[in-house]
Amino acid sequence: MDYFTLKEIKQSEGIVDALMSLSSRYDYHNNYNPILKLYPIALEIDSVRAMELLSPDKYADALYEAKRYQECIKPYSISIQKDIDFCVRVVNFIVPKVYSRANAYFYTGDYKSSLKDLNYLKKEFDIQLNDQMALTYQFMGDHVKADSIFHASASEFLEKIESKKIVNGGPMN
Repeated sequence: MDYFTLKEIKQSEGIVDALMSLSSRYDYHNNYNPILKLYPIALEIDSVRAMELLSPDKYADALYEAKRYQECIKPYSISIQKDIDFCVRVVNFIVPKVYSRANAYFYTGDYKSSLKDLNYLKKEFDIQLNDQMALTYQFMGDHVKADSIFHASASEFLEKIESKKIVNGGPMN
């Protein structure tokens, strides 16, 4: 029996296309996503072709789902920067990536970077993540800031409830 060596496989024409084809599905047996092993090999062989065939955000999503948070930060960052460079500011594309990267930073203990991403989402897209921001400050040991955000959130929520009562002309049902 003849077997191919890894060196021979890497030199085969179309190998990157074949690797990316194998990892292009979304549903996998036992939740094992082959992209976690195949994408790095394809990048090593021909990074330009691998990135053409499989975007970094799909790789980042697979890493995130595998709880490999430190590793998913770089591909998320590449994908986010690519969207920003091309002025793609579509909420459905960029927000999930920034939010996942913020969570990855949080899980790796990089709370400042997590807060930076959460603040970006709040500023650029008016997405209120006050509870998550307060929790992050809590983990950083800044209890005064955490309490301040929690109290402000509670006050805003109570104001919304009161304004609904006034608009609807009485107590809420």
